Amino acid sequence: MGLFDATRITVAFAIVYSTALFLQIVTKQRVIIQHKNSNKPFDRYTSPSLRHVDRLVGNLMEWALVFLPLLWCLAVCDRLDTVAVRSSWMYVFCRAVYVILVMVHGVASSGRNKMLWISTLPAYGCLIVLMVKAVPLLWVET
Repeated sequence: MGLFDATRITVAFAIVYSTALFLQIVTKQRVIIQHKNSNKPFDRYTSPSLRHVDRLVGNLMEWALVFLPLLWCLAVCDRLDTVAVRSSWMYVFCRAVYVILVMVHGVASSGRNKMLWISTLPAYGCLIVLMVKAVPLLWVET
């Protein structure tokens, strides 16, 4: 377990993120065409369809800044053990499920997205596992 595993996990996450970006682009083009055909003014920031995909991409990016450094801290310090690898793969899987759930159920303006908890809460658990393993490496002498 080590750099090769971290690289594979990172590429898998990049595929999930790229899928979300692709969905954002396709959705934006579809909404622009719909507005053009209806002669209605287009404002991407008030479009419910775009709010969902924009939030999807934004959320993946926000949490990537937590996930990827933890993964690579463990890999570079040669501490990417079986638990960390499995937690990382589970995190990527949860993020992929999140993409599907957002595209199916959308994102509530209230922030109360109970359907999204199916993927979000386990993903937080995976991040906690990685934090417990990675953070002490930076401040505790071994």
